[in-house]
Amino acid sequence: MPLDVFYEIVSYMHPSDLLRISRVSKHFRKMLMTKNAVSFWRAARRNIGMPEPPPDLNDAQYVALIFEHVCNVCRSLFFSPLAATHPPRRRRVAQGWSGVKFCH
Repeated sequence: MPLDVFYEIVSYMHPSDLLRISRVSKHFRKMLMTKNAVSFWRAARRNIGMPEPPPDLNDAQYVALIFEHVCNVCRSLFFSPLAATHPPRRRRVAQGWSGVKFCH
């Protein structure tokens, strides 16, 4: 596939899809995780009205924090509304079954 066609396609993607594609292969990672790819991430955020990332996170980290269902500490998957984003640490952490016990 020609690069210009690929770039056109990714500019219409949801940010979480862009993150997933960047993890498919080293080739895609190299194309989407460089400073030159900022315009693709910006377009993906604009597609859904997502604000700019905080200054201490890059685009991929920001998208992962918002959309992934994986604990940043223990890597366990969760799909529960009990999952919480811990803003001061910029981490997504799973909560234990007994209240607000964060994994560590």
